[in-house]
Amino acid sequence: MDWSAVKMKSPEKCEAASLKSLAGFITENFNGNQSAFARANGVQRAQVTQWLKAEYIVVGNKLCAVRRVINDS
Repeated sequence: MDWSAVKMKSPEKCEAASLKSLAGFITENFNGNQSAFARANGVQRAQVTQWLKAEYIVVGNKLCAVRRVINDS
């Protein structure tokens, strides 16, 4: 892959991005109603349960899964 075509965000933009747990997002935006969240996003409630168990996060209204924990040294 030609990595020069990939646009990376600056650290400042990354820090300013809204980052929260999926559970927190559902609580904040759907009064904790997982079924309402599922309906609003066109998925079954069981899928939301799987995402919650896998500790998905929301970054700038995008659902993200942690793929790997990386070491800093």
